[in-house]
Amino acid sequence: MITDLKAEEARHAAQVHFQVDSGLIDAYRLVAPGEREAEPTEPVKLLEVNRETVELGLCPVYFSADPRNGARYSLVVIEVTPNEFTEDLPAQIEREFGWTLGERIELPKRNGAHAQ
Repeated sequence: MITDLKAEEARHAAQVHFQVDSGLIDAYRLVAPGEREAEPTEPVKLLEVNRETVELGLCPVYFSADPRNGARYSLVVIEVTPNEFTEDLPAQIEREFGWTLGERIELPKRNGAHAQ
């Protein structure tokens, strides 16, 4: 099922980002409403909380699909600081993009402790 493949790709992308970016402390899937998430053209979407990024508000970064390297779907990443990650943020994302906050992605441990 496409939504399962997208969830798998979201987890993989977040874990790769975690390996290369020491500021990444949390990651969540963002999900399109209804059947739109299951469409092959709908990208995988991540919200990443990064203590080393700058406060820019909601500024999505788009990456193309790269099936030869295992990325079947395009990817959108919204990166926010811990200060920007407030209880109002999910509603703001939904208003601006129509996406809801999905599952929290379990990140690997750093030096014997969880990412946070």
